[in-house]
Amino acid sequence: MIRHACAAALLLALVCPTTQAQIIVGPMIPAPIWNRVYLVQVRTWTWSERTFANDRDAVRFAQAMRSQGRAAYVQRHAWHTRVRFQVPAWQTYQVTYNHFQAHQLERWLEWRGFDARVIPY
Repeated sequence: MIRHACAAALLLALVCPTTQAQIIVGPMIPAPIWNRVYLVQVRTWTWSERTFANDRDAVRFAQAMRSQGRAAYVQRHAWHTRVRFQVPAWQTYQVTYNHFQAHQLERWLEWRGFDARVIPY
């Protein structure tokens, strides 16, 4: 009698969870890849420039550009000071986990005048 009860319990344990799991889960859906990271990088080959009436503000702006890894130099003229700057090397602008968002940001940066690229990491 105990053998029949154990066999029935074992049979019930083996049969019921698999049928219930198939009903609940349904078809297998691949899990999204959450550990994928996309680097959006930018650079500019053309020189941008900004004009200042004050020489001190121009020097501060040039120092700020250099601290961000950009190439910058100051041109002094009679009535104003001009700072020319560019981003010659690839720099990471943003890190994102969404592939669509990375390419959307790439298109926006290209519209703003940067050379942009997306690197899956």
